[in-house]
Parts: sequence; structure tokens; C-alpha cells
Amino acid sequence: MLHVSVSFRDGLVASSTPDGKYVITSPNMSYVPVPCWGQVSVSMKADGRFGMEDPLLWPQIYDASPSCRLLSCMPRFTHPHHSKDVWDTLTQDDMQIASSNIPGMFIMTPARLATLRKHLADLHHDLEERDKTNPPNSHLRWLYMHTAASLECLSIASSSRDLIRQFANLERYYCMVVACMTHERLFSNLDSTAPPRIVRPDLMGCFTTSPLVAAHMYTAGVPVWYMRLADSLSSTDIIVSHGGLQQPSGIVTSNGSYTSDPIFVGSAGRFHFDAILYHCNVYIDLESKPFPASFGLSQSTAGEPQLQVLSSPNSSQGGAMHSGRLGTPPPNHSQAGPSRHGRSTARNQPYQQRRPAASGPSNPIKAKAFDEDENPCIPPILPVWKDALRHASTIAIDSNNPSIGFWVPQPAHVLASSQDRRHRYVLNWLKAREGWYYIIRHLGHREPLPARWWRAYLDDGFDTSAVVHTSKSRDRGKVLEVLSAAFRGQNIATAELRPAWFGGVVTTVDDQLCRDVAWELSEVGFRVELLMLDMAFFQPDRSRPAAASQRADWMTQVFQTGHMLYLTSLPTCNIGLSSSDRLVRATSLEGLRLLMECWPNRPELLKTVGSLTGAPEETLQTIEPIIAQFYCETFVKRWGRALSLPRQRFPSSSL
Repeated sequence: MLHVSVSFRDGLVASSTPDGKYVITSPNMSYVPVPCWGQVSVSMKADGRFGMEDPLLWPQIYDASPSCRLLSCMPRFTHPHHSKDVWDTLTQDDMQIASSNIPGMFIMTPARLATLRKHLADLHHDLEERDKTNPPNSHLRWLYMHTAASLECLSIASSSRDLIRQFANLERYYCMVVACMTHERLFSNLDSTAPPRIVRPDLMGCFTTSPLVAAHMYTAGVPVWYMRLADSLSSTDIIVSHGGLQQPSGIVTSNGSYTSDPIFVGSAGRFHFDAILYHCNVYIDLESKPFPASFGLSQSTAGEPQLQVLSSPNSSQGGAMHSGRLGTPPPNHSQAGPSRHGRSTARNQPYQQRRPAASGPSNPIKAKAFDEDENPCIPPILPVWKDALRHASTIAIDSNNPSIGFWVPQPAHVLASSQDRRHRYVLNWLKAREGWYYIIRHLGHREPLPARWWRAYLDDGFDTSAVVHTSKSRDRGKVLEVLSAAFRGQNIATAELRPAWFGGVVTTVDDQLCRDVAWELSEVGFRVELLMLDMAFFQPDRSRPAAASQRADWMTQVFQTGHMLYLTSLPTCNIGLSSSDRLVRATSLEGLRLLMECWPNRPELLKTVGSLTGAPEETLQTIEPIIAQFYCETFVKRWGRALSLPRQRFPSSSL
């Protein structure tokens, strides 16, 4: 490129805005793209991205906040330097039917996954090389963690639409890692008095109204477009040529099958960037009302029953929740309204209301529910959590608070005492597992099912010859209704489902499989319960999505895996809160402590103790029982039942 410019104020090209009020010049680029500024309305497009307002696709207004300033160094998807594998939108050829054979559920093909994993391995290598000569960068590591988690999402059974958007999410985080390292190289120790570097046309660049930012970008070799009032041009400013504004090319602008409801309406800049980063993780492909009528019915002002569900991306407000991100608490089912015949509808509720105690508060939960299960196929709980659970069984509970159901079946539900029933129960659970985990990943559609529903389904599963017109068959039918409604009205009962387990199909149920199934049920149950309990106390501000994202990061820190609500493989050692080493558990305990800081009645010591990561053994020995006891007590007081807790897949000899 011919470099005639001698100052950031000069322009190889200049263009005026349509109203003629502003002029946009670039000292290092020969064209001026249409600026994305002023009031914008952002919505997801058919390729899972966000159109011209997306920093992944188009230059944006510069923002100096730590998470936004790197956007000027995003790689351009149109530049031949960057891999086609990372940018190509997914097609049906990149998908295959999920192992369970649930209609409409897919995963990415192994071949495409292998290619993407190679790119991620190369990126990891670049990070390792960077760390050899540079100080640690926590934000860079955070971005890489989300990149790896996004890649694993593609091997989780989802709808085709969700796979497309999850691929776009992987693409976004991948490019942000690249941008972060590029920004670090270009701007660390930048000498503002040095001659400008050769421009990098493979970088996104940015618009700015700041002369200081324009000068820095020009010196660093980053494409920059300097916006100013037209009458601010002076006779000393050199303008090589004039041209019109370049319109977007190759960017999808239609919403396709996604909702056109905006995720953000307001001024372009930091908040619209945050909204995109927050909403790009959303799973959206459930029907707006997937649960049977007996769930959460309340009387609306018009007298018609309305299903109380959390905000979903298809809502008229354009609200969308991250899969595993935080939202509003689940509906309160404590009031059972009268039926049209004047009788109580309490028996139609998903769980029974408890009768008030005869005198004073008491714990009506069966003590056996808190006992450590003696089934050898159910892995043990660490002693510190076992003690906390034992304490929780003695606390008083408000008898007006209804006991809540189960988001996933308990290990004791699945691992029946007789071998024949256990075999049947495990296979029936594995047939529904992929589909049910898909449902509970959707924050707006995650209501717990009563234990009797789970038992009825586990006993008969998808057997169409099961006896009908009984209480048990009706309970089983409600579970099938949930699954069928969630998957676009498919009749799940007639589908030829397969018992799927981490990508394979199970034909034999042995003790090892039972132990692994029990461990995973406990782990996922604990994760969902912690998330829902935190949601009950933390109300996110939609204008500040970064706060909810921070809590999601703490939640992920608790579990020490790429995603908070599911696993892509079984661990090869005890991780997170199930580790036998208290020092290893410290990082997970710190994530849990940070979450609990805003919970009501939390012990003051959790606030004053400081970070537990790297804390001495004596501090952890004091704090861990307090955290475990407070968590168990809070759960039981609020939801009136025994809870799921982390278990050791590999039992320690010290237990």
C-alpha cells in the first residue's frame, strides 16, 4: 500500500456520513466501511452471528475497557490468512444424528471436530510460547477456557440450530484469543514517537473519535478510521482521495429461523458488545412451553391459566439466558388454586404440599433421605460433606414451604435393588439422558420432576405395551410429554431410542457402568441444584450482563470443567470438590465462597477470610466445613429435601 500519510489526521481516503455532519478518514486504509454507531438494534442472524453489529464481522467503535479494546485486533474472516475451517458456517453435512437417536438431535461429525481440535491445539501451543516470555494474563486464559468449552459443546447432542450458534460461539472466542495475543504484541511497549508500522489488513481495526486512539492505532499498524466534525478538517490535513462508504459484503443479514427479537437496543459500544458476548451462549431451540399443564399454572389477570416459565430467547422482550448462566428464580408452586369444581388442585401439583407441624417448626423430611446410601454402586461423599448433610437433617424447616422435585433422577432412583430392575432402569435412563440434559441446559425450561414421575418412567421407559389408565402410567406419560413437547412435538414414545453413554450405545449393564451412572447423576444433580439455588438469591441486571457472566465463571471454577452443566467425558481422577486433597479443592471452594457472598445469612467469615486459592492448610481446614454446612443448610431450608452432593468416582482409602 502506498503510504502518503504523515499523520493520523491525514487520510488515504475520506468519506462523509449521509447527513454530511461528520467526515471519516483513514491514514492507513484505502476505503471507509459504513460505521456502526449511534442507536443500534442487535439480533441473531441465520448463521448464529449478529450481522454488521458483530465485532467478529465488522469494525466497531473503539472502547477502552479491558474486554473491548482488543476487538480492533480481531482477525478478519475475509482475509485468506485465516483458516477456512474456523470460518465456514456449519451445514447438515457437518452434523450427524446423536447416539440416542432422539429425533432432531445432532452432534458435529468426528472429522470436523478433529479439524477444529487441531486448530485449538495450535492455539494452545501459541499460548504456551507466549507464557515463556510474558507475565500471566488472566483475561487471555479466561478466553481460552471458554474457547475450549465451546468446542466441547459441539460434541453434545443439540438441535441443528443450536449447533450452528455454538459453532459461531467457538469462532468468537477463538478469534478473541487471537486478538488478545495480537493486541499484546502490537501495543506492549509501543513507542508513540516511532514511525508507523506497516498496516495489518488482516485485522479488523476500529472507528474512533479520539485523536489519541487514532494516533496509537496508526503507529501500531492497526486499521483505523478517524471520525470528526466535517468543519474540523484543517488546511494542513492531507486527503489523498474521496470515496463513498463501503457497505458490508458477505455478512448474513437475515434472521433465518432465529427470532428477530433484539437482544440489545441502545447506543453502539461497550454494552452492545457485552450483550453479544453474553447471548452468544444461549440455547434457544426448546418450545416456549414444553412442560405439561400441571406445571406452574397460575391465574392471570384475564382468568386464563398461564405457564410460569423463566425468560426465554423467544420472548417478546428479547430476553435470553445463557445455558448455565444466571437468571430469575423458578416459579413458586406453594399455592394450589381451586379447581373449577371447587376442589383443591394440590394433587395435580408436581409435588405434594406438606401439612403444618402440630406444634412448632420441625424437619418433616425422612431421616433416611439424608443417610449415606449403602448401595456399593453409589460412590461415597467426602467426610466434610457427609457431616454437613447429617447436620442439615436436624434443622427446622418451614412446613408451609413445599418440597421441590428433582432436576435429574437420584442415583437411588436408578440403581434398583434387584438386578433385573436395575438393568431396566439404567437402560431407560440412558435412552432419555441426552434429551433430558439438553432440556435442563435451557435455563428457561428447567423445572424439577417429582420422584414418583421418575420412578414410573424408569420402570416402564418407552414401553408402549405398559399398562395404561393407572396412576403410574399417568406419571410416566407426563415425563414423555415433557420430552415430546421439548423436541418439536415429536412422539418420543414411538421413537426408536438407544441407550447412549458418552457417544456410544450401551448393550450390557455391569457394576462399573452403574457406578459411573451414579457418579454422573450426583455430579449433574449437584451442579443444577447449586445453579438454581444461586438463582434464587442473585437477580441479574440485564443492563449489566458482565455481572452474570462473572457468576458463571465462579460456577465453572467450582466444578473445574469446561462447562458447568454437563460433562463431555468421565474424569480420570477426582476433581473439584471431590478431590481427596484439600489443597486441590481450594480453587473450587473459592468459587463456591464467591457465589455465597451475596446469599442471605451467610457466615461473616466467608466475607472476611479472603481468597482460598493458595490459602494455607489451616485456613482451609477451618473454612471448608463452614462452606459445606452453610450450603446444605440453605438448600434444605429453602427446598425441603435432601440434596445432591459431589461424590468421588475413585474412592479414597482414607474415607
